[in-house]
Order: sequence, then C-alpha cells, then structure tokens
Amino acid sequence: METMKFWRVVFTILVVSSFVSCDKEDADCNSMVWKAEMPVHTEDGRYVVSGKGETLTFVCENYSNIWFEKAVEREKEITPSYTHSNYDNPEYPTLWGEHFCATIIDNKLSVIFFKHDGFPAIATDITVSAGDVVYTFKFLQLTH
Repeated sequence: METMKFWRVVFTILVVSSFVSCDKEDADCNSMVWKAEMPVHTEDGRYVVSGKGETLTFVCENYSNIWFEKAVEREKEITPSYTHSNYDNPEYPTLWGEHFCATIIDNKLSVIFFKHDGFPAIATDITVSAGDVVYTFKFLQLTH
C-alpha cells in the first residue's frame, strides 16, 4: 500500500512539473521557429529591406500567442501599450516607428516599412515573446 502511495506522489509531481512554463535559464525552452511568407534576403544576420518600402510577414510555427516586447529604431526604444482586461483577450497593439509600422495577431507578425530618401540605412529590431521565450527580428532598411 505504501508503494502505491509513493508512485502516486511521484506521478503527480511529474504531471505538475510538465505544465510549468520554462524559465529563461532553462535549456529545455524551445526557440521560436519563424517562417517568412515570402523569401527575404538576409545580410549579416539582418533582413534587408528596400528603401522603396515593403511589407514583410512572418508566421511563428510553434507558438500561437505572440506579444511585442519592444522595438528599437535608430537606437530609440519603442514599447507597446496593451489595453486589455485579461491576457486571454488582448487588443493587439500596433508599434509605430519613424520608418515602420508593425502589427502582430496570434502568431503572425507583419511589418510595413515606409519609403524613405536621404537617410543612411536604418537598423530596426523588433522583439517578440511567447511567455519566457523571446525572439528578436533584425532589419536593415537601405536607402532609396
């Protein structure tokens, strides 16, 4: 009888621990897997964007509820403001930069880069998260 009780406790601990979200220090966290809807050229770890402006759309294949953490455009940080009563029904924000607009709904990120002239190339980073898992998109918009 004691053996049965012991295995029940062990089983309960295993079940509960499987539902605990991963921690940032936890090596078992699965990285986000993103796929661009259209092929995107990369250079030095950044997605290269035309100075003429364009829209890039990415879909996360292994997480369903993605949130903005922040964006950085020309070293200026942009933070989202969420207006919702609970995390199950958010009103997804739109991040506006000087040269881009980004939206995220469920697992789809769309970034619109506006046309610009006369500026040097613009580095823009957009960081998203799904709980403790974080991913940063790095873009470089060339001049027109």
